[in-house]
Amino acid sequence: MQPYISNNSEVNIEANPNSLTLQWLKSLKSLGVNRLSLGVQSFFDKKLQFLERIHQKDCIAKAFEIIQQARIENVSLDLIYGTPFCTKEILELELAQASQMPINHLSAYQLSIDEGSKFFLQNKQEREGEFEGFPSIGHFIKSYLQSCGFYQYEVSNYARDYRCKHNLNYWERKPYLGVGAGAVSCINDIRSYTQKDIKTYIQEKNQDKESKEVLSPQDIELETLFLGFRSCVGVAEKKITQTKHLKILLEEKKVEKRGDKIYAKDYFLSDSLALFLQD
Repeated sequence: MQPYISNNSEVNIEANPNSLTLQWLKSLKSLGVNRLSLGVQSFFDKKLQFLERIHQKDCIAKAFEIIQQARIENVSLDLIYGTPFCTKEILELELAQASQMPINHLSAYQLSIDEGSKFFLQNKQEREGEFEGFPSIGHFIKSYLQSCGFYQYEVSNYARDYRCKHNLNYWERKPYLGVGAGAVSCINDIRSYTQKDIKTYIQEKNQDKESKEVLSPQDIELETLFLGFRSCVGVAEKKITQTKHLKILLEEKKVEKRGDKIYAKDYFLSDSLALFLQD
């Protein structure tokens, strides 16, 4: 990857537990890869089957053995919650197992159900009633992980000594370049999308055929607000035009001011806060 990236760059890859081989990981590390995000999703086979994952829980321990042998510096683990199998007991066991793995980062994503999808037709059940004392399952997960040394720095991401540079780049709205089929770039507030079909992408050498979206001032304002409030990035006070609404949120202690920035006190409320400040 040299000389195109600096020596201290973070180079990420994603993998599933059943797709790792030691030779593959060692080869990628020799090219500069220093961070791996492993799509574990669950430690229970029935939940994995429900999520239509192609690995089983037995693959997870083996995957971490390979990762340690390859000596990848930073490792993240992905979990999914919000399924009919997400009882308090199961989530506690999953979080306990996850936190004991050799990782310094964990992402916990709530299952998103699109109307008309197979999951929607299966009538997904909510289990919020089992988590008394917490506003939501997400808050329970945050509390449990914090007791294990993982601290929330974005609505779905928890760090133990290491925050992902890749993620922070997006939340700070810094420019990024996407390369490959289906890649997305955003430079100078122009978002571009490449062809999703890989054969078409290879055939179309002229990248001017990318579809482009010019972000309006309103788009930029909303993105700045919800990305800042959903993470440790925060929002510069000078970028908030609805000062009366901001005063209300400060008085209600929904947000707090530190220096010249405003931060959400509860990342799970980020979307509501952003919409309230854009009215």
